[in-house]
Amino acid sequence: MTTNRTITQLLKTGDWLDAVLDDPDGEPDLEPIETANLRFEQPAIGVLMITPLTGYQQSIAISAGIHGNETAPMELLSNIVADILSAQLEVHSRLLLIIGHPPAAVAGRRFMDVNLNRLFSGAHKDHVDCYETRRAIDLERIMRGFFQNQGKRFHYDLHTAIRSSNYEKFAISPFGQKLDPAKLGLLANCGIEAVLESHQPATTFSFFSHAAFLATAFTFELGRVAPFGQNQLNLSALQQHLALRIADLPEPASAAPPAVFKVVHELIKSSEQYRLNVDDATPNFAQFKPNTLIEIDGLKQYRTSHQEERIVFPNPNVPIGQRTGLMIEKTYKKTFDFHAQ
Repeated sequence: MTTNRTITQLLKTGDWLDAVLDDPDGEPDLEPIETANLRFEQPAIGVLMITPLTGYQQSIAISAGIHGNETAPMELLSNIVADILSAQLEVHSRLLLIIGHPPAAVAGRRFMDVNLNRLFSGAHKDHVDCYETRRAIDLERIMRGFFQNQGKRFHYDLHTAIRSSNYEKFAISPFGQKLDPAKLGLLANCGIEAVLESHQPATTFSFFSHAAFLATAFTFELGRVAPFGQNQLNLSALQQHLALRIADLPEPASAAPPAVFKVVHELIKSSEQYRLNVDDATPNFAQFKPNTLIEIDGLKQYRTSHQEERIVFPNPNVPIGQRTGLMIEKTYKKTFDFHAQ
């Protein structure tokens, strides 16, 4: 039985996340609803489009729960909807709010069959039909319609990480996106402490948004995963930034810019003999001394060769041919060019 699902019911209850997770496989209410100032549309389950009736200058997509066990960003998104419905937050930007994987969120799983965040930019074509491939197709279609209008375009793809991190809140900048002072200022205002520049095209949601629509896009890692109701992450800086962005209001001068890192080596599992010389307690951005043995795969080895080499996303439990981690180092030139904007 479908309950708490239609836009009308959402406007009455104010709890968007509960409405989505109540029936994650249901059919969306395709009939738009207009209030005095806003138009609400639900193009798919877990997707809410909000358009100011008085016009706007920018389009903002905020996605959360692309991995179903990453609950804190979904709760943040639901709080934003509640603030909009209670008139505590004025909307002067076009909004696309996305709960990425409702069935996995209900099950408390990262995904059901395939990692959804590896299926964008058409990568879904390389996999058998399943919920994730169909969801990637739907989200790509919805994003194309959303970003077809002129004006500034932003995509905040919000995640939490499996491991702890020496930089608790960090971001990944898609390949091809220049980290200019304005983008560094945006990240600083979100409370981001470090940003990693991607070294090649990817099949992630944020890369799709930047490559296809030239949106200012980032993948945000906002702390460690926790079940619904048990999150203790401090996301106040991010929430304040999003509120000002949604209201299309100026922000105060940015804090110190995040540290900027670049990839120096990609770790790849190429056989069943592969061994990653990193234990499960190693945090993201852990630093190693030069000549430290990191991976062994038959005759192949990788040892660190940079003075301040670090690792992010270490995970040896992947299929052969997939990435087991990235080796990175800090780059200084962009930080020196930073001016708060």
